[in-house]
Amino acid sequence: MDTWKSATRRGLVSAASAASAVACFVDYRMTPERLQPGYEQRLSRPSLALVYGAFGLGLAAGALLCRRGQAGAKRRESG
Repeated sequence: MDTWKSATRRGLVSAASAASAVACFVDYRMTPERLQPGYEQRLSRPSLALVYGAFGLGLAAGALLCRRGQAGAKRRESG
């Protein structure tokens, strides 16, 4: 049994938020300046937080839709 299939919605959102935070950290702390995305030159810090928050929500939504699709496929196979 895959862990992500049995995860709760809250767990999926938490994992997606953590992945988004790690992406932000890597983008702006571990990556050399010449390779950074460059969003900070056009966007304020609150706007950047919204960008990475939206990224996290997108990850969570994708995981939830994927899990929902798997459940529907199982029902079609068994019924």
